[in-house]
Amino acid sequence: MEILKTLAKREETRDGFRRRLSELADILRVETEPKGRGVLLSTIHSSKGLEFEKVFIIDAVEGEFPSRAALE
Repeated sequence: MEILKTLAKREETRDGFRRRLSELADILRVETEPKGRGVLLSTIHSSKGLEFEKVFIIDAVEGEFPSRAALE
């Protein structure tokens, strides 16, 4: 819920927030099997243990990822 609240604060309207959630859902629905070169969109959990040359984390929320418990 805290992550949703943080994402909601980034949007000016409810429609903007709903649109952002829809965009994130679309990203998560993307096929996860790589086919040659390109970009693989994946969740952190599904990519755990895999090695990639470069990793970009989008919509990471400070203090939520990594969790405070993981840092201790």
